[in-house]
Amino acid sequence: MPVRLYPPSWRTHDCIEVLVLRISTAASSLARLISLLMLLALLTGCQSLARQGGANQGPKGSLAAGPASLSFSNVVVGSSAALKASLKAGGAPVTISSVTSMSTEFKLSGISFPATLDAGQSVPFTVSFAPQMSGTASASVSFASDAADSTAFQSLDGTGTSTPPHSVDLSWNISQSTGVVGYSVYRGTHGSYSQINDALEGSTSYADVTVTAGTTYYYVVTAVDNNGLESSYSVEAKTVIPSP
Repeated sequence: MPVRLYPPSWRTHDCIEVLVLRISTAASSLARLISLLMLLALLTGCQSLARQGGANQGPKGSLAAGPASLSFSNVVVGSSAALKASLKAGGAPVTISSVTSMSTEFKLSGISFPATLDAGQSVPFTVSFAPQMSGTASASVSFASDAADSTAFQSLDGTGTSTPPHSVDLSWNISQSTGVVGYSVYRGTHGSYSQINDALEGSTSYADVTVTAGTTYYYVVTAVDNNGLESSYSVEAKTVIPSP
């Protein structure tokens, strides 16, 4: 009976197929005995292959984001804030293939993919929050990898607030001239002024609520008497409006 040798690289299921073929085609008791002996030998070889295949894979590492969650305090709509975080591999090397954010208001930077970390190694990254509207926002970022838990998550939350209103409160000393009935308030940005109060201000204070964030303004005041005569400009006052 011819005996055929099979290379040791055969997989376990290939061994089983060979065994079935040998037993089904045996034509005599001697042939059956030989086939049984071959069965035992091949089973031993198949078990060895299975053990070798499992040994080659080895244990998989773990991947964790730290901290597990990031919380942003109040951030003005139209601006952004950033917080630092990191990813750490444990147990065995881990290759991170990609990251996905569940919200366009949260973005990650600082890592190029794919990124491979040795066991115990960590890599920093930055998460930025840029709210598009007022209110609380929450989301998560997920990191795909070849770790035992193929995906690592980090939860995120933040609060968007509306742009704070700005105003300039002006005050001045009362005019010592006779016949004064009110005051005109002027504002400028480059040394020339424009009156900003439609009617004469009867008191010695005024609130300018039409300012723009990030702008520098210059103010002067004049006194107007009952004949419509107007005094010269007062001493100039300068203010810078915060941004935003």
